[in-house]
Amino acid sequence: MGRIYAKDISIIAIGSALVFLATASIQVYIPATKGYFNIGEVMVYTIALLFGPYVGAVCGGVGSALADLATGYGIFAPATLVIKGIEGFIVGYLSRKVVKIAERRYLFTLSLMIALIFLMTFILFGSIAYFGGFHELTALRTFSITLSIPKVTPSIEVYLSLSVLIWMIIGIVAFIALFMLIKRDPVTGLLIPILMIGGLEMIIGYFLYETVLYGYAAALIEIPWNIGQMIIGMTLAPILARIIEEAVPSIKRNKY
Repeated sequence: MGRIYAKDISIIAIGSALVFLATASIQVYIPATKGYFNIGEVMVYTIALLFGPYVGAVCGGVGSALADLATGYGIFAPATLVIKGIEGFIVGYLSRKVVKIAERRYLFTLSLMIALIFLMTFILFGSIAYFGGFHELTALRTFSITLSIPKVTPSIEVYLSLSVLIWMIIGIVAFIALFMLIKRDPVTGLLIPILMIGGLEMIIGYFLYETVLYGYAAALIEIPWNIGQMIIGMTLAPILARIIEEAVPSIKRNKY
């Protein structure tokens, strides 16, 4: 009790709005579950890393649920409120609990190894997505993206073809960005498994909810898309959190 103070209200309002915009601005409709792919995890993770579990939970749950309601996916809003709220709490809580699990001289190497594993996972996901097909979705290599900020901009349909080579390039660029960040703050690499734990909660949560709504087969189809959301969030959130922290010195993120 009393974990969220009056000074946090403005942070919660701004954070929820940012999560809302990230979730609603880029959407990929998934016919099998009548849901959508989005990049909301970027802001859910960023807010949780910057402000901790309670603010992360409120912003993650409320901002994401409002995006569902505003963009025609209201059936997911109750589940989203809980799933994204728990996700934000997990990331915020575990990131605050990270301590020195190894000698400082080994921390950089450990972080770098984690980032490398992340790179390999990213490329593997892209390869599977390219060569596989997911029933109603022809494959992840060709899909439509709806860019739409509700009541602000019209929807624009964009078609992309992502080959394995493109996935590899994206993965390598992500690794280089993480490498540079780890050089400045070796603990950054340790955030990756924490973000993954939060992402797995999101993936499992939506799988269970969609299984109830549409059945096991349909829910299974959305898993690769939710993995994609998690990977994008894992890539960008640590970088964005660090940029915000350096731009606004008054924000004190996790100190290890």
